[in-house]
Amino acid sequence: RPPRSTLFPYTTLFRSQKTKDTETQIKSVNEQIHYLGQYLSTKYTYNEFLKARFKGKFRKDYADEIEKHEKAAQILKAQNPDGSLPKMKDLKLEKERLLALKAAQYDTYTYYKDYQKELRTACANVDNILGQHHIRDHTQRTEQTL
Repeated sequence: RPPRSTLFPYTTLFRSQKTKDTETQIKSVNEQIHYLGQYLSTKYTYNEFLKARFKGKFRKDYADEIEKHEKAAQILKAQNPDGSLPKMKDLKLEKERLLALKAAQYDTYTYYKDYQKELRTACANVDNILGQHHIRDHTQRTEQTL
């Protein structure tokens, strides 16, 4: 019989890799939504700046909004391969898709975690029936050191 630590390593791998990747993607989409909102909220002021006759004075008066607009535009264009700005609708759909994927991954993780617990309980029962307490104690010490 394999040691308990190798009975079901899938739960650890699943939780640590797939879910973290999805969470990273969600964070990226949230960042894009933030900067797109910032870009859209300062768009009018930036367009007025472009039309202004005295750009220096206008930039001085609205420096904060102009900087936010330029920073948001730069970040959004850098994150898109074609250099265009994403649409808010597309970003929100992507976020919904990723949140659904994360929920499904968590459900799968929970299922396998519970299944692993059942397997450990079954192994402990078999050990008790067969009187193999010394093997179980050694395995538990090995798992604790990992």
